[in-house]
Amino acid sequence: MTRQYARKKTPRILITNAKGGSGKTTLATNLASYYAKSHKVSVMDFDSQQSSTCWLSLRPKELNSVHVQPGYRPNQLNQTRSWQLRAPTESDLIIMDTPAAMPEFALEEVISYSDVILVPVLPSMIDIKAVEQFIYQLLQTRAYRQNPIPVGVIANRVRQNTKIFGTLNQFLNTLELPVVSVIRDTQQFVKAYERGIGITDLIRMSPSDRRSIHLITSWIDNHLSSQIATDDQQSDIPSASCPAERTNESRREVKELSKDRDDPIEDTLPDAGKSPLSNNALVMT
Repeated sequence: MTRQYARKKTPRILITNAKGGSGKTTLATNLASYYAKSHKVSVMDFDSQQSSTCWLSLRPKELNSVHVQPGYRPNQLNQTRSWQLRAPTESDLIIMDTPAAMPEFALEEVISYSDVILVPVLPSMIDIKAVEQFIYQLLQTRAYRQNPIPVGVIANRVRQNTKIFGTLNQFLNTLELPVVSVIRDTQQFVKAYERGIGITDLIRMSPSDRRSIHLITSWIDNHLSSQIATDDQQSDIPSASCPAERTNESRREVKELSKDRDDPIEDTLPDAGKSPLSNNALVMT
């Protein structure tokens, strides 16, 4: 079904991890580009490096627009933080991109504004140890304990047939949190960022990449269902399963999603002079 987010309360997706380079901005920009096809999306950029803001500056005008809010800016005189971080009136979905090593008070703040949380993690011992500590910190925050919200983990840049892949798989199986999806190690995300688009805007798209994004958006839509109104239009994408089924299914697909070989990027990106929104360009709607 085609989904429209209710205006009464603007849903907010928090993407966070204390470890830098885990793929927070990559995930935020790809979700923003995906949801912008059917929603009025705002990206709240809390990172002083302004990576999401930079991505938006590269976005082709032919694509559905995405609004950016500079959450990294300090409070203005005579302006509260709540006012600064208010939802734009024209937005019906907000994606929050956070920096590494947020202070505890800042983490408390963004959690208190969130409806769902996604934590990307890379397959390395440094990242596994860091995310283990971060998840514990996140679950112990006052904001989370007062209002527990869904938290999901995403295995990012996974490459099969490596020892660290097995270590990551073992770690994910020990978590009591759902493993929402697995994203393979591919340069398509990098090249898409450089053009201000998302991987779902590519002319051709690997089936495993399509499935990876679908698992994430299905999990998000499932947990935001109370804030979603559906119309009578039929969508090509099936509805999300229950949370328990999502978790088990994602874990069963860890190896399968990482098996696909990378496609040549030159054959999959839209032509520079051609709008990615042409009839044959969009793979997922």
